Amino acid sequence: FNELTPHPHWEQRVPQNRQEHQELLSALSCPVSFDLCKAVARTEHVVGELSKLSESNDSEALSNGVSLFYEVLKFITSETKQYPPTCQFLSSCIQILGQEFIHRDPSQTATILQLLLAQRSLGDILAPLFDPNLCPPDFISMYVSVREVAIKEGPTIAFSTLTK
Repeated sequence: FNELTPHPHWEQRVPQNRQEHQELLSALSCPVSFDLCKAVARTEHVVGELSKLSESNDSEALSNGVSLFYEVLKFITSETKQYPPTCQFLSSCIQILGQEFIHRDPSQTATILQLLLAQRSLGDILAPLFDPNLCPPDFISMYVSVREVAIKEGPTIAFSTLTK
């Protein structure tokens, strides 16, 4: 029998992978800074206050809530999705802001659809906020754009949007 030898590429990759794993573990085990904790608490407070103000239909609060929704949405990246506490916090803020300011606003339906089609990684967050029944005049054009994406790239994203 011939002796089995590891591939040279994998001999180099295994120690490198272990080193990256150790670096990631040490980075994740560091305590969170106090400034970050204050920022999270302040953000939660702002989201809560905007949510309360949305019930009064204050136009400034509504526009601020929509703006904050899109700003927080920018922070959802592959890096933030890797750290569960950050992902949970951002998802919670997006869910609250989305239900209060986006889901009920017909003018936001087309924008949410465009985001869904452009950034498929946000589908699990944005799909519950997409409600095409709120804007009947645009319903057919939205359906056509979803259909075109489904034909080009497959039915993955089309399923979550077409079920609405």
